[in-house]
Amino acid sequence: MQSKHGMRSILFILLSLLTVSHFAACKSAVKKNKDNLYSRHLQEKVSLSIITTPMPDEKNEMNLLLYLDKDEFENLAVDELVDSLRKNKLINPLMIVAVKGKLKNYGWVEGNREAEKMDDFIIKELLPYVKKKTGIRKFNSIAVWGNAKPGIAALSLAWMHADKIDKTGIHNGEFDYAGKGDSLDLVLEQVMQSRKRPKLQYWLFAGKSNSLRYQSAEQLVKIILKKNISREADISFINDEINKGNEVLRNNFAAFLVWAFGN
Repeated sequence: MQSKHGMRSILFILLSLLTVSHFAACKSAVKKNKDNLYSRHLQEKVSLSIITTPMPDEKNEMNLLLYLDKDEFENLAVDELVDSLRKNKLINPLMIVAVKGKLKNYGWVEGNREAEKMDDFIIKELLPYVKKKTGIRKFNSIAVWGNAKPGIAALSLAWMHADKIDKTGIHNGEFDYAGKGDSLDLVLEQVMQSRKRPKLQYWLFAGKSNSLRYQSAEQLVKIILKKNISREADISFINDEINKGNEVLRNNFAAFLVWAFGN
């Protein structure tokens, strides 16, 4: 697994690059668009933010990230971040589709009707829509990311649909969102008892200042390794004392992008 000191070095480099690119005069080749998609499963119109690097000559070299947004995406200047990483050749061709969802629809899908609606929307409506609109029948790789409660939805989506999703990013996952108060959180119980054996890659961040989330993330890694469904090399578990604020989230998101879509 990725060491904390190694991650700090990566973040320092990324911050330096981002600072330089912020003052660069070069016009960005990264496109940022808005879209809406009516969902029959959610019974409402879903707002989408789409960020795309230039399309490669071979369309199937494009990667896709599904960002499960709980109202922080617009504050992260993701288009500038992606453009800087692209210019510095730290990521491969990438499309990010951010889904503006409601908190009630984020969570572990099993036994949660509201989370199941979001799961159905992503897999049965959004993915086909993105593929049709871009003309890409098969992306090089697909990842899903979420912060806090959407992080649990990101884990759930990847776990349930490993045939379609390759990687998941869980930032300060709210493993205890159901408030069960048992010896194991709801999510950990579901993962431990699941008969599924998905071959996935995991990126997790948990700030040590929130001991419950840190311990839950640490326990999740142990359960995955015990199930022998992913190798230790497929898991990047990052922790630090600081875990709040858009700047921390943006820096960690940059590190995730390099991990998931780097050369």
